[in-house]
Amino acid sequence: MGTVPGVVCGDRHYFLLWLGWTQWQYWRHQHWLARLHPMERLYQNMLDLLATQGCPRHPAQTPLEYAYHMWERQPVNRAEAIADISHAYVRWRYGDETPDSTPLAATTHCSASNPISQSVAANTQSNAFTNRAIDLARTRPMDNPFPGMNPYLENSSLWHQVHNRLIVAIADALTLQIAPTYRVSIEERIYTTMAVEPLVGIADVAVSPRNRGTTTLLAARLQEPTKVRVPLPEEVTERFLEVRVTQTGAVVTAIEILSPKNKQSTEGREAYDRKRIKILGSLTSLVEIDLLRSGTPMFVEGDARSDYRILISRGFCRPDADLYAFNLPEPIPNFPVPLRQGEPEPIVDLQQLLNDVYRRARFDLFVEEKGRREGKEEVARNLLSILDDETIARTSGLPIEEVRAMRQNRASP
Repeated sequence: MGTVPGVVCGDRHYFLLWLGWTQWQYWRHQHWLARLHPMERLYQNMLDLLATQGCPRHPAQTPLEYAYHMWERQPVNRAEAIADISHAYVRWRYGDETPDSTPLAATTHCSASNPISQSVAANTQSNAFTNRAIDLARTRPMDNPFPGMNPYLENSSLWHQVHNRLIVAIADALTLQIAPTYRVSIEERIYTTMAVEPLVGIADVAVSPRNRGTTTLLAARLQEPTKVRVPLPEEVTERFLEVRVTQTGAVVTAIEILSPKNKQSTEGREAYDRKRIKILGSLTSLVEIDLLRSGTPMFVEGDARSDYRILISRGFCRPDADLYAFNLPEPIPNFPVPLRQGEPEPIVDLQQLLNDVYRRARFDLFVEEKGRREGKEEVARNLLSILDDETIARTSGLPIEEVRAMRQNRASP
């Protein structure tokens, strides 16, 4: 599983260490080797994290003794403690299914005489205990399961939110590095396009009978018309960033995150092309971020085909520019933001910003809902060429054994 995200050192984590140890022991005795190694890594990572954050190591070398030491000092609510081990762990352990008390109860043979084991065993006899743990865990945001861009965020119904939140996140991150010499301004571009999907309003067929009579007397019977819909004008607002000199307000760099309309819609493409040509013909630098696989990419000479890309065009270096090309399984690369010639360039960690936005906006709820609509198997099947088996299992909610079988079947001739 890698490191445990968002863990704050505290006494309750000694209890979590014990919980992790007992779960590890259970899976080992069941010979589920596929789950043994991730749990061992989880346990070791927690130990290392506690040590680096200054938590004293107890003389004993087992998490059971850690837990016993903690329990004497400060009892905690056990359901909340289980949830605190992180949303990712609970999802990995239980998936989308409601757990019963068997796994936890089965681990008590490791230390039947210990008061902690007795207490947990008593509480796990009730499904209410484990259900409460899962409920608490699911109130916590889940990390972006993809190492780079999350393809679910490219969904047309969600992209507007992703775009706007990333714009603000980049602005905030840059301001910390370049103020007070520069400031970052959020600007808007407005244009009108013909909306086809989704259409506005309610169709006539939904508010009136299909075969309506007429009060006009006709000499001949008219042919029954076919009901159709016409596209309506849609005003589109797209936000972008400008890095300005604080004293003069002069624009040094423009930062654009491309939208589906920039790459697909005729009006959207034309509006952005006009802006792009104007910038490239000036001394203003351009940072162009394309996190969408669909649509036609913006043209550059010597373009390498890729799923995503980030273009850095410095106003004082044109026509030469830097292109960061990357694909879906790969992390989003860090990139510099040009300022004036000769000045140090701040670095944007877009991957971290995207992951932070994913958690704060709870985009994991959208992904879960989409998975429920499409089905776990369909989600897993779409991810086989992108992610490893463990990540697919956590994302889709399928047992890892089924994911591996699905991969083997796909590889078979």
